[in-house]
Amino acid sequence: MLISAGSSAGLAAAFNAPVSGIMFILEEVHHKFTGVLLLTAFSASITANFVAYQIFGVQPALDLGALVKFPLEHYLHLVLMGGFLAVAGWAYQEVLFYVPKLYRKLPIPNYLHGTIPFLLVIPVGLFFPLMLGGGTGIVTLISGARYSTLFLLGIFLFRFIFSHISYGSGLPGGIFIPVLSLGAILGAIYGNGALHLMGVEDALIRSFVIYAMGGYLTAVTKAPLTAVMLITEMTGTITQLMPLAIVCLSSYIIADFIGVDPVYETLLNNKVNFVPKVFQGEIKEFSVLIETNSHLDGMMIRHTRLPYGAKVSKVKRHSNEFVPHKDSILMAGDELTITTDSGFVSEVKKHLDGLNK
Repeated sequence: MLISAGSSAGLAAAFNAPVSGIMFILEEVHHKFTGVLLLTAFSASITANFVAYQIFGVQPALDLGALVKFPLEHYLHLVLMGGFLAVAGWAYQEVLFYVPKLYRKLPIPNYLHGTIPFLLVIPVGLFFPLMLGGGTGIVTLISGARYSTLFLLGIFLFRFIFSHISYGSGLPGGIFIPVLSLGAILGAIYGNGALHLMGVEDALIRSFVIYAMGGYLTAVTKAPLTAVMLITEMTGTITQLMPLAIVCLSSYIIADFIGVDPVYETLLNNKVNFVPKVFQGEIKEFSVLIETNSHLDGMMIRHTRLPYGAKVSKVKRHSNEFVPHKDSILMAGDELTITTDSGFVSEVKKHLDGLNK
């Protein structure tokens, strides 16, 4: 709970977005809503936001400012851009998970992998200092003026490649802000295309830049509510809620259709998903919330076939709790308490995640 509260507080303080900090924990980290979790994240997020801006005067990492009202006749562009961002998000994840494999093939020890981006960043800092960092300077640059598509494509490729070289080395500089900056560049590229090919107004390119940040973040993290709320809080207006939601929803649906998984969840699974050789001799419990229309919804406990001696020790249904037997039928909304050896927690979770889809 405290780790989750800290994550929520950090996001709230960085972006001046306390509600987004709460949504990120509920939607991306825990995948469930509980009163204790909400209260903990809410308290930390609001407190961090107040201290950062009212006491220390810290400015947001990104301050996007107000946007013009997006015309209804151009809403089809939002759907098309959402699909474009979903494919780009898929490409981002594929490269993100492939680059560490390339590093492991190098004839140098793992602890020296970080020297590669370290050496490469020196000429970048000397000749292209704007390219350094998470990308907040890039977002400010392209949202303030219009640039050629070729220039934007060059910036995107440069930051895309260098971001993966850095992250794949094992010395990551984060994903959240780099993804937002890449999304902004893609939005500017799409806006230029819409301007030249379909004659949309020049003033709308900035709207494409801002909406694409939310759409690309959605495609990579699979957290559309967080993306919508984050951009809404950073622009300081709810008038952009509908077009932004359309971009994020389109991006989410198409990303889900082509098989994109949440990036943070996948990275965590890659770190902890191992099969131990022996029992570790320590009993662990964890909870699973049954999703609507999943394989677990309506399944008998005997048919779950939990591996490694794991068992369902308790079921919480609404406000009631009971100890199930092998013929108990599970229902959507049930919170299962699973008991297993600590060495097999990751494998049991993986098995249940497959049934809970």
